[in-house]
Amino acid sequence: MIIMKKVLIILLSLLSLTTFAQQKKVAVYVTGQESGINKVLGDQLVAGFAQSGKYIAIERTASFLAELGKEQNYQRTGAVDDNELSRLGKQFGVQLVCVADISDVFGQKYISARLIDVESAEVVNTSNTSSQLDSMDELLNVTNKLTKELTSKTVQEKAAEAAAQLQREEEQKRKKMEQDSIATVREKEEIEQIKQAIEKGYIKIDNFLVMINTNIGNTDFVGYKEAYKTAEQLDLGGMYGWRLPTLNEIVRIKNESVRLHNLYGLFPRYYRYTFWCAAEYYWHDSDGLYEKCIGGCRARAIYVRSL
Repeated sequence: MIIMKKVLIILLSLLSLTTFAQQKKVAVYVTGQESGINKVLGDQLVAGFAQSGKYIAIERTASFLAELGKEQNYQRTGAVDDNELSRLGKQFGVQLVCVADISDVFGQKYISARLIDVESAEVVNTSNTSSQLDSMDELLNVTNKLTKELTSKTVQEKAAEAAAQLQREEEQKRKKMEQDSIATVREKEEIEQIKQAIEKGYIKIDNFLVMINTNIGNTDFVGYKEAYKTAEQLDLGGMYGWRLPTLNEIVRIKNESVRLHNLYGLFPRYYRYTFWCAAEYYWHDSDGLYEKCIGGCRARAIYVRSL
């Protein structure tokens, strides 16, 4: 038990070290005319970065200003570019620099922030907003918005995700085209099989053969005994043993004939007609019911042969 606890502690420690190693260090630098607002904004940005779990943040405004004060260009204009900030970030041992600037514009405070990768000097995320900043609550709301957007997925991550999504969509399109192509080939093959079946006069459905009568719409109605006798004597494709279909078979024939007719328009539309079934039942097409014939019934006949 003690050994297990030690192993668990070691694993948790390794996990913590791995997580720590994956976190990037961010130096926060805030510029603006009001030191109090700058300090709160800087502290809240540091807290927001830390709470995200993705970064280790430090407030380095004073250090940045001290180093920038040595630069003649900064002394002369007060301006600093991202390349200079990137250089200072490397000097401070961080991977990212968060620069937040507060400006007075038309009676409001405009707060802009950007996250700079010190290796490439590229901006990887940005956020901006405007506010009166006339209360602590408002200042905290602004910093929450900034940190939420700055700690979200970077521009590069979003671009990579978009590229991956596009690749997935292209792959799906390619697969669909392949499937459609295969389906088209199979459809053409089945149409050819239907044509051949029409020439032979019968087609296989499930485990039985079905007579194909392309002139079914003009076929006269016959009585049950006549239909039964015709089936016994029928020689189709050099085969005897034809019979009237069962109730289940006639339903299957009607349903499959819909698909076959839609696939190849010359296949007879058996689903439109009333047919004799075995045991003197017939399909009453008008209401979709099977009925037992009670003398003098007449219907069309179709024949099947078991395989």
